[in-house]
Amino acid sequence: MKNNVKGIFYVKKGSFKQSEYLKIEILEDKNLVKYSINDLPKILEVSNDKINIFIERFFRTTINWKEQYINNNFTDGTTWQLKIVFKDNSQKNYLGQNSFPNNFENFNKIKNELLK
Repeated sequence: MKNNVKGIFYVKKGSFKQSEYLKIEILEDKNLVKYSINDLPKILEVSNDKINIFIERFFRTTINWKEQYINNNFTDGTTWQLKIVFKDNSQKNYLGQNSFPNNFENFNKIKNELLK
């Protein structure tokens, strides 16, 4: 599965909540994870085993996601975007505004496991 993915990019911004940024770069010789929570940037080099587990769980979590989750009943709130870039440069994009997939917490869980 990892062989098809070039990168995964995620950003979440909230009016009163913390902002998050995650960029996973899958290179030939290493896997880099760049992330920040409330503007505290960090870079990790992650093993192939760990990135493979993450990607497998990631695709199981997002397989039934719609492209958009929009709730316009709020004037301020949380926006998020998730983009998967494949090695052939095709992309899969998801975004939300004040709304999330039902299993979004699964994504947060596997994301946090990757960052340990």
